[in-house]
Order: sequence, then structure tokens, then C-alpha cells
Amino acid sequence: MKIIQVAGTNAKGSVAAFAAGILQAAGYKCGLFISPHLVREEERISINGQEIPRETMRRLMEENPGKTLFHTYLNACLAWFRMNGVEAAVMETGLGGRYDPVTGLHADVNVLTRIGMDHMEILGDTLEKITLEKCATIQHEGTVINMEQAPSVQRSIEVACQFARARLVNVREEDIVRHGDTFDYREYRGLSIRMLGEKQPLNACVALETVCALSQVGIYVEEPHIRAGLEQTVIPGRTQYFPEQNLLIDGAHNEDAIAQLVNTLDARFPGKPVVLLAAAMQEKDVSRLAEIVKKRGGSVVVTQVDSRRGRPVRELSRVFRGLPRTREKDWEKAFWKAQKKARRQDALLVAAGSFYLAGELLKKLQSQ
Repeated sequence: MKIIQVAGTNAKGSVAAFAAGILQAAGYKCGLFISPHLVREEERISINGQEIPRETMRRLMEENPGKTLFHTYLNACLAWFRMNGVEAAVMETGLGGRYDPVTGLHADVNVLTRIGMDHMEILGDTLEKITLEKCATIQHEGTVINMEQAPSVQRSIEVACQFARARLVNVREEDIVRHGDTFDYREYRGLSIRMLGEKQPLNACVALETVCALSQVGIYVEEPHIRAGLEQTVIPGRTQYFPEQNLLIDGAHNEDAIAQLVNTLDARFPGKPVVLLAAAMQEKDVSRLAEIVKKRGGSVVVTQVDSRRGRPVRELSRVFRGLPRTREKDWEKAFWKAQKKARRQDALLVAAGSFYLAGELLKKLQSQ
């Protein structure tokens, strides 16, 4: 089983999904391991787009316990992949890199997505410290596919690759030429994807380079597979738009991810007023969400999803001081209030700040 490990701060899930989509289109039995789940924990483990059955997952978790719940998820995942003859596995790192259980696997290709400030209480309080934790995933004499980074992060990655004698492939925004809903990347012309996010073409190109790098270990893809894989990929909870409800759901929960959401709104919904439904975990800095409403007008409905780890509504509400805002602890009532405000103001309803909020909303929409 060939392994791709995806580490970074933002875009891990998107890159992993695009890579798995290409491999599946090429006819390989491809496993995908992601974190966190949005609606069901079985979402974490899938083969060719099919989630692990619930009872199978529970049995394998009981039979393969780990030191933590994440270890147990990973052990169950690997057991299921081996049982089903998975040829290539795309494995998303859970947290950091140095001590993450996925790093214990020997990756054939390492991916580094955009690295930013997140989980500072564990990974360090500077970009350089966080980058060192992510770079610990790099294999000796391996291949690293690297998304365009801030200059200081880029230098650290280059040094880490030199030390490990690893081949470094950089994917840069300037290599992508956009033409409305399609884009060119190097020799590939007229690529298209279904995702709205302004950074999704970059994520797709990182996945493209990642899968092509597997040729060194006997996994080959051709251009038609790349095109089909990118076009069919959908990532729930990442700039996911529901036109019937005029609702955009995005799990953006740190500065870089929120900046990408701002860019997406500017490109796809220019000038449109926004009603923001916001929630956040205790440790997350989502203060930049206020920029969305300040730029466009509208209002904010603040809520809490996780009663234990979620930031209390009164505390989160301070992030939006000076803006029209409503506090509602019950997220379902908050959603109803936000919908009502959006209809009254002819505004786009944007739910952001937490993957937990995204998951609950997706679950609700699926049940209707």
C-alpha cells in the first residue's frame, strides 16, 4: 500500500480529497483518512468514496485500541484498508506532524499545505516553530510537494528538505492561469473543479503534483484521470454553497482560512450583504470574521455548538463589538434567527468559525 501523508494548517482536507479523487478516477483502490468528521465519524475512513460501515468501524476500533481516540481511528483505518486491498492511501495528519500518529507510517510522498498560526498552545507561538513541527513529517530521501508559503516558512522547508535529502516540488499561485471557471497549470489546459473557494485551484494543483509523484513507486495517472478526478471532487463544509437556502457553509476557524473565505466572498458574491452565523472553539482566533460584516454591512448571530469546548456566546460576541449582533446559545434557534435576518435583508447567510457548526448544519440540511 503506497501512502501519501498530507500535513499543514489549512487546505489539508481539500488536497487529500482531490488526490483521492484522481487516484479513484485512474482505477486504483484508494483509501482516504481525514480529520475531523462533520456529521458521522465513519466519514474519517473511506475507500473509493464509500465510507466504512458503522458496525465494521466499531468492531475494528474495539479490536485495535490506541493510546488516544485518534490513534484508535488510525488503527481501525489501516486494518480496514489492508482487509480490502487498498493500493494507495491518502492520510491526513491530525495535528502538527512530529508526534502525529500518521507520521509513524512511511509515506511515499509528503505534502505540506499552507502553514499558519493554529494550535499554538501545542505547536509553538511562531510560524517558524510550527513549521518545524510540520517538517518533521518529511521522509529521508523522500518527495515533498509544497504549497506556496510565506517567505520564512518557505526557507525553513527548503532547509529541512536539504537536511533530509528530499526532493522538493513547489506549487505556486503564479503557475496557475485562471480563465473564469477554468484554469491552466503548466502543461494542463482548461482544468475545472466544482469547489467555490478562491484557493481551490491551488489545492487541486498540489493534489495533481502529489499523485504524479507516485509514479516513482509504480502508481501512474494520465491526464484524463486528472481531469475527471478534479471535476468530481466535492468537499463538505469547505466553502459549500446551497443556492436554495442562499447559504454558504465554511469551517474556516483561523486567520488564514478566514482570509481565504473573505477572498472567496469578494470574488463570488461581490457587494452582497452578509448575515454571519458564527461559532468557535475556545482556542481558536476567529476575530477576522468581523471583517466580513464590516466590509459588506449586515449583522451577526453568535452561537455555541459544543457545550464543553465551544466558546461561550457572551465571550465570542465581543469579537463583533460595534456590529449589529444577536446572541443565541441554542445553535438551531440561532440558525433560524440568522435565516430570518438574511431573508429580511436580502443577504447571503454565511456560517463560519467552526467545523462543529458546519457539521451540525450539514446534518440538519440532509435531514430536511
